[in-house]
Amino acid sequence: MRNLIIQYYLRGDGKKYKYTKVPEWALVSRRSFEEYAAKYKVEYMWYEEQTVNAPSPFFESLRPVHDNTLDIYDYILYVDCDVYAPKDVDNIFDYANDIGDVGGVMDRHITQLDEKLVKYIAQKNQTFSNGWFNYEVEAHDAIRRHYHNWFQWKKSTTHPDLDQFINSGVVLWSKKGRLKARKQFKSMLEYHTRIPFGPTNGHQFQKYDQGYLNAMLIMNDFDVTELPVRFNDQEWDKYRPPIAAKRFIHYTGDKGKDKLVHIY
Repeated sequence: MRNLIIQYYLRGDGKKYKYTKVPEWALVSRRSFEEYAAKYKVEYMWYEEQTVNAPSPFFESLRPVHDNTLDIYDYILYVDCDVYAPKDVDNIFDYANDIGDVGGVMDRHITQLDEKLVKYIAQKNQTFSNGWFNYEVEAHDAIRRHYHNWFQWKKSTTHPDLDQFINSGVVLWSKKGRLKARKQFKSMLEYHTRIPFGPTNGHQFQKYDQGYLNAMLIMNDFDVTELPVRFNDQEWDKYRPPIAAKRFIHYTGDKGKDKLVHIY
């Protein structure tokens, strides 16, 4: 098999991509996955120019779907540039033959809507009307309304009481899944411009790839395999020292990225 790990950074657009040069936290991520790829003898690609005709730099994560020059690869692992791979993480490509169309890890904001979070929201008086928005949950209804309510969210295989909603920061694509997505995914531009997520700027999550990706996977009945959380652990604040953790650590948010720079 011929496999690839792919990462990118696009300069100058959006909060994550606001920097005029590649930030140090992204370079740290890059170095870690270069080493990871070399360890397991898979190819690695890093790039800094737009290749996908998309409404936001976040949608560049879908290059494995839209770039037919990548069809030479059997499996492609897309990784956000704020994910760190410590040296002792096992080979995610060992799961390649076990996934359906695509593999990913459930998003932490779906799996952690617990009593503590509910109390925090109440304490901060964060509501839909004044700008707070958990897009992984509430976007479900907005997306379904836009597409005329004709699809149902699937249930998670690892959290059966919850809707299946994978984090788009680490996605393992089979070739079969990429070709199917190229043919069946609906317009990114329409999704970005026409879905009314909410009443304030704080609700404008259309620019993020995660809601779009999950909607397209569900609407087109993709076989989504939920991978172990160690391949996209978004609880970056619980590992001390994180360099010893045997898992991909996803440093989400500004605080996470600052931590990634300072630790490594």
